[in-house]
Amino acid sequence: MLNTKEYFNSLADKWDALVKHDIDKIEFLLGILRIKKGSCILDVGCGTGVLTEHLLKRVGSEGKVFGVDFSEKMIEIAKSKFKDFPNVELIVEDVNLLTFKNYFDYIICYSVFPHFEDKKEVLKQLHKMLKNGGILLIAHSQSRKAINQLHKSLPAPVNNHFLPSACFIKMIAKGYFLNLKIIDNDEIFAIVLKKKNL
Repeated sequence: MLNTKEYFNSLADKWDALVKHDIDKIEFLLGILRIKKGSCILDVGCGTGVLTEHLLKRVGSEGKVFGVDFSEKMIEIAKSKFKDFPNVELIVEDVNLLTFKNYFDYIICYSVFPHFEDKKEVLKQLHKMLKNGGILLIAHSQSRKAINQLHKSLPAPVNNHFLPSACFIKMIAKGYFLNLKIIDNDEIFAIVLKKKNL
């Protein structure tokens, strides 16, 4: 049986054809953040770079977009798309092993949160990497119910990777983050959190 990393590596070549993202919803989700020009952003589980051009548009030439994914095949494809952009940095790594401290203005977990084994540990790590007052977005451009039904229908290992409720995320985040906004409806899932200064 494939592990999670092998599963995503095996799909990387056909990922962009397989997975369709609603651009209007992506724009809406990023719009919530009111990203300032010159910002430094980390896109966690960036895959083939679905969000990268949308983020570049917002940060401008003075800003920087980092993408991290543990699938080297996904990063390979993302790099081929954005090789001409000096303010894009794409990293093959487990997000928990990154060593940035108080570095990012925004961190975005788009379509990735179900795949983290220890969700509380990830939140602790993201807190560490955000600047004081930095913003974390956990989001999907589908409902929680749709995401969980989709994952159930997929093969192992992702068939038991579920998106927890907004209440659960709020609960495990409360030691590290202030809750700013929750959208949990039939169309979209989003939680916006602000780093607590501990």
